[in-house]
Amino acid sequence: MSRDEMGRLEGLMLGKTVEYPQHYAPDVLQRVPRVRWEGAELPMVGVDAWHAYEASCMTSRGVPVVCVLKMVYPADSQYIVESKSLKLYLHSMNGEALGATVPEARGRLCERVQGDLSALLECDVQCVAHGAYAERYDFSGYISLEGLLGDDESMGDGREGSDLLFTTTESRQEVRYTSSLLRSNCPVTGQPDWGNLFVRMRGERVPQVKSLLEYVVGLRNERHFHEEICEMVYRDLYVAMRPNELMVACLYTRRGGIDICPCRASEVRLLPTWLPQAEVLTLASWRQ
Repeated sequence: MSRDEMGRLEGLMLGKTVEYPQHYAPDVLQRVPRVRWEGAELPMVGVDAWHAYEASCMTSRGVPVVCVLKMVYPADSQYIVESKSLKLYLHSMNGEALGATVPEARGRLCERVQGDLSALLECDVQCVAHGAYAERYDFSGYISLEGLLGDDESMGDGREGSDLLFTTTESRQEVRYTSSLLRSNCPVTGQPDWGNLFVRMRGERVPQVKSLLEYVVGLRNERHFHEEICEMVYRDLYVAMRPNELMVACLYTRRGGIDICPCRASEVRLLPTWLPQAEVLTLASWRQ
């Protein structure tokens, strides 16, 4: 890890034993400056969608209130919220009486989280409290890379450089691939982070199935936050393929009751329909 990277992560609560706050504690929230990958300026838009499945508070009559909080903020914000600090922050409100009724308490919980995160990250954070799942899913029709790989084929490490993304020339073909083998590592603790990767691409050149899968497997040695991994995949694919259209989404497995789902695209219209909308609670992917 470089000295600059160490400085960026210094002081975070990740990997440290800390006391869980028992009362509302917005001061435990921590932010991390985003990494911007060096190289050519890429056309890229996107959002980071977070789901907190263990959000809770109380009514004034002492009735526990539970919900799933969906928080969405833009990929061009200067900061990201550190996940452990968000977990501690949400826990601090478990015993707070925020309304006379369940809907009122949920609404005030949501308003408080939205205000605190917007101030912390210096951007517009959207937050909605959900009490039930919506039957929405953005990634139907994607083909599993693992399913296309023959049983007798061996795997190599395709993470040595984006030039190892072997190509096939197929004029303006669109491909939609997914893999459940996505794994990277926390830059602070080294703990593995698992998830589902989704890639949508149209162009004259698209990656060969085996080489793309080797690239995904090669991410197991990377130590970056979820958002950074998503942008790394997007950058490498864009630089190697120069596609007309590109979308990359990384739906990571829940940890500590929170999952992180960054998605990046070359145009807004290529972003998933429902994931960027805080008011829609989407169905989880397989690894979530």
